[in-house]
Amino acid sequence: MGSDIVLIRFAEGFRVANGYLHLASKLDARGEVFAIVHGEQGIAKISRTPQGLLVYKDSRQMPLLTSD
Repeated sequence: MGSDIVLIRFAEGFRVANGYLHLASKLDARGEVFAIVHGEQGIAKISRTPQGLLVYKDSRQMPLLTSD
């Protein structure tokens, strides 16, 4: 489980609040990671796709946003 990876939901997607390096290494090894979303119940799945990183939570998929 990715309890050391924490996401925060924004209107347009999710951002990594904690555990970015752990997220990157697990994605390189497995292609998908599970993380918690701050302030919400349940677990989110992060997957690498041709369109970028997607977060699956509550039967929805939203992008994992970068810090541009």
